Amino acid sequence: MTFIDFFAGIGGIRTAMEAAGHICLGFVEIDRFASAAYRAIHDTKGEFYASDIRAVDPVSLPAADLYTFGFPCQAFSISGRRLGFEDTRGTLIYEVLRLASVRKPKYLFGENVAGLLSHDRGQTLRIILDAMGELGYFCEWERINSAAYLPQSRPRIYIVGHYGAPPARSVFPIVPQDAEPRLIWTGNLNIKGLFESANKVYSPDGISPCLDTSSDRPNILMPDGRIRHLTAIEKWRLQGFSDEAFYKAAAVCSNAQLQKQAGNSVSVPVIYKIAKRFKELE
Repeated sequence: MTFIDFFAGIGGIRTAMEAAGHICLGFVEIDRFASAAYRAIHDTKGEFYASDIRAVDPVSLPAADLYTFGFPCQAFSISGRRLGFEDTRGTLIYEVLRLASVRKPKYLFGENVAGLLSHDRGQTLRIILDAMGELGYFCEWERINSAAYLPQSRPRIYIVGHYGAPPARSVFPIVPQDAEPRLIWTGNLNIKGLFESANKVYSPDGISPCLDTSSDRPNILMPDGRIRHLTAIEKWRLQGFSDEAFYKAAAVCSNAQLQKQAGNSVSVPVIYKIAKRFKELE
């Protein structure tokens, strides 16, 4: 299945999609540091690229089966002011729908914070689903916590739209894997796993709180009783990225940017499970 990666960040969705056998045709990302990391990690030669989705002409897009988009979450996050559509970042999803209304890919796949479920008592999610429905997309969604796959509590909502398809749940639910322990996810990415200390998170259950963009949270408890911050590479591992990907990004980005990028990214193994379900739709 071919796809275009909107609001691409450092390419967490792309990493998982390609691991499942899908083919990326291009990406859109406005943050220049995230874009630099993306290009360092992924082979983007000859692909479509745009920095600002608002300036993209739908006719310029390559024909793709799927649009993926981890659309900006600050407008809906419980850690923010939760202004929703009053925040211009909360309306950027309509830019994806603007493009989809013309190009009509078979599928739409979006990710956002779980706070989208409760924002404005559920009305915000209803508006988004209704807008997708008006374009001919039947939608299904699921709330999944990354803790089912990684030692990080990161609840997110995942939305899939099927163009012209009956309203059936053909992608969700995603059944969590039974692998134990959760420390190491291998998938098809040859991930080396986390530092042992990274699983000794300073929380009652040993699971890291949800990563954010700061460099001073979360903390972990050391064997000698000291508390320290997670390093950038540990945060990337907590999102399911390989060390190889991290070092490629580290060659072009500062530590502060690497910390921010980990907090803004998706959890790769969750996307990978969904990507495999897309594979079954081909």
